[in-house]
Formats: sequence, C-alpha cells, structure tokens
Amino acid sequence: MREFSTNPAFLFWASVFAAAAVAAPLGPDLDALPIMPEPLPVELQTLGVGPASWYGPGFHGRLTANGETYNQEGISAAHRSLPFDTLLLVTRVDTGESVVVRVNDRGPYVGDRILDLSKGAARELGILDVGVTVVRLEILEEG
Repeated sequence: MREFSTNPAFLFWASVFAAAAVAAPLGPDLDALPIMPEPLPVELQTLGVGPASWYGPGFHGRLTANGETYNQEGISAAHRSLPFDTLLLVTRVDTGESVVVRVNDRGPYVGDRILDLSKGAARELGILDVGVTVVRLEILEEG
C-alpha cells in the first residue's frame, strides 16, 4: 500500500487544491459557449467578370493617382473609376483563388482589362507567370 506524506504543509496545500477543484471547474462552462458562431452578414456587390493584369517594376516608388507611393509588393489595385480606398474581393475564375485589395490608383489602360493588380496581389492570386487572367470583382467596402 502506498504511503502519503504527513508533512503539515503538504496536507494543507493538498486540502486547498482539493477544495478548489470541487468548488469551481477549471475553464469556461462549455454548455454556455455557442457550438458555431453565426457568420457576419456581408453583402457583396458584384462588379463583373473580366481580364485583370498586374503592374509593378516600372512604377515601384512612383506616386499613385491618390498620392501614395506605389509599393509593388503591397496588396493594392488600379481601377478606372471606383473611389479610392474601395476594398475589392478579386477572385480568379479558373482556380477560385482570391485576394482583398484596396484601390489606390487608376488604370488599367490596356485593352478590355478591368483591373491592374500590384505585384504582391498578383503573387497572392498566382498570376505572376500568367500575366493576365479572368477575375470576378466584388465590392466589400466602398471608399
């Protein structure tokens, strides 16, 4: 049979811990926690589907149309008419990959393209090697 310590300090602390364990459970009451949080309602305004490209090296460090210094590694975009600071969800139609960008520049000015992405945003979408791909644009928040 195992013998327990008769040290008074040990017996005192053992009784304190035993009483605390019986009096209050450790951690939250799991029955009070929701099983799954409700999703936040997000209304997306779809702008359309069309070709998007990316730009970077020749513009890095220059001023964008809204007066910011362009960072090709940042996550931003150029659109012809949307207000600056508009947040867009850009989704590749062929892969479903998406990225959220902020409009801070004007463009594109080539063909029928609907958006120019920064190099960083293009990297997130996986289009650095492709160059131009078809995307769906949805407004998350208008600037």
